[in-house]
Amino acid sequence: MESKYKVSKNILYNFLGQITLLILTIATAPFIINSLGHDKYGIFTLAITVVGYFSILDLGLGTSIIKFISDSHSRDDKESLEKIINTALTSYMAIGFLGAVLIILFTQLIVRQALHIPVTLIPLALSVFYISSLGFFVNMNLTVFNSIPTALERMDITNNRNIIFGLLNTLGIVALLIFGQDLLPIIIWSILISIVATVSFLKIIFNLLPNIKIKLGFDKETFIKLVRFGLFKSIVNISGQIVFQLDRLLIGIFLPISAVTFYTAPAILAQRGFSALFNVTNAFFPAISSSYATADKQRVKELYLRMTKIIILLIFPVMAIIFLLAEDILEIWLGSQFAFQSTSTLKILGVAYFLAAFSAPGVIVSDASNQPQIPAFFSIISAVINLIAALFLIPALGIEGAAWALVINFAAQIPIFLMIVHKKVLGISNLTVIGQSIIKPLLSGIITAVILYI
Repeated sequence: MESKYKVSKNILYNFLGQITLLILTIATAPFIINSLGHDKYGIFTLAITVVGYFSILDLGLGTSIIKFISDSHSRDDKESLEKIINTALTSYMAIGFLGAVLIILFTQLIVRQALHIPVTLIPLALSVFYISSLGFFVNMNLTVFNSIPTALERMDITNNRNIIFGLLNTLGIVALLIFGQDLLPIIIWSILISIVATVSFLKIIFNLLPNIKIKLGFDKETFIKLVRFGLFKSIVNISGQIVFQLDRLLIGIFLPISAVTFYTAPAILAQRGFSALFNVTNAFFPAISSSYATADKQRVKELYLRMTKIIILLIFPVMAIIFLLAEDILEIWLGSQFAFQSTSTLKILGVAYFLAAFSAPGVIVSDASNQPQIPAFFSIISAVINLIAALFLIPALGIEGAAWALVINFAAQIPIFLMIVHKKVLGISNLTVIGQSIIKPLLSGIITAVILYI
C-alpha cells in the first residue's frame, strides 16, 4: 500500500511538469499563431484534432495498462507484468499501423470536402495530414512506455521526461519559424521528438523493471482481460473525443477556418486550467487501484474524499480568474483582435470546465474499483447531449455556441453521475461528500479567487 506522502509527492511532480509546459505554451503561442497565420494555425489544430480521433482505435487499453500493471506490481507478480507489457506493446503497434493507414485513406475526404480550407492551402493541408499519420503510429507506441512509470507511481520520471521533450518540441518549433520554415517542417520535427521520447522511455523501463523481458508477444487471456476493462474506457474515449474535440471540427465545417483559431486560443487556456486536475487524479488512480486490489475499502473512500477536496480547491480559483479576467488575459496574451473575438467564449468555457471537474473523482474511483461501465454509460449520454447542442448552437451562435454546448452537457448529467458513484461504488452519502470534500474547499477557493482578482 502506498503512503499518503507518496501520493502527495506524485501530485507535486505532476504540477511541476504541467506548470512548466503551461508557461512554455502561453509564452510561445502568440509567436506561433502570428508566424503561421490564422488559417495555417487552424490547419495545424485540426490536423492534431483529427489524428486524435483515431486514438479511439486503442480500445481503451491505455487506462487498462496502468490499472493492471499497478495491480500486478502490488502483488509482485512478474509473470503477469511481462504478459501485460508485451501484449500491450504488440497490440499498440498493430493499432498504430491501422490508424496510420486509415488517416491516409480519409485525408482527401477530410481536407477537400469536410473542412473550409482556402484552395491555395489545400496541398499543404494534405501533406500535413499524410505526415501526421506517421506521428500517430509513433505516439501509439509511446503511450505504452509512458504508462509504465505512471503505473509504478514514478511520476517524477514521467514528468521529468515530458518536460524535457515538451521543451525540445516547442523550442524547436519556434526556431523553425524564426528561420522562415513553414507548417510542414513543424510536423516533422514533432514526430522526431516523439521517436526520441519513445527510445528514452524504453531505456527507463529497462532500469525500473530489470527482471522483466520486454519484447513483442501476445497472450490471449491477458489481451481479453485488458480489452474487457478497456472497452468501457474506449467508450469513454470516443465520447470524450466528441465532447472535447469535435467542437473544433464542427466549427471548421460550419464556419471559416480562421474561426477554429479564435476558438482554439480560449480553449487552450480553459483546457490547460482544467487539465491541472489530472495532476491529482493521475497520482490517485494507481493508489486507489492498489487499495482496491488488496480489498482496503476504507482506504478507497478516504482517497476519494481527499481527491475531491484537492480538485475543488485547485480548480475553482483557476476557473474563476479565467472568467473574471478573460478580456484582460486575451488582450495581454494575444492582442485586441483575440480579446474582441474570444472573450465571451473564454468566460463560458471557464464555467463549463469548472462543472466538468466535479466528475473526475467519480471516474477515477469507478475505474480503479473495476466498475468502468458507470462512467462509460454517462459518457455516452454526455456525447449525445453535447453533439445535439453543438449542432444547433454553433450555426446559430458561432464559436460561443460550442462553449454553451459544453455548459449544457455538464450541468445536465454530472450531478446524476456522482450520486450513482457515491451509492453504487463507494457506499457513502452525498451529504458526506458535500460536507467533507466540497463546502470547505469551495469557500477557500472563493476567498483565493477574490484575493487573486484584487
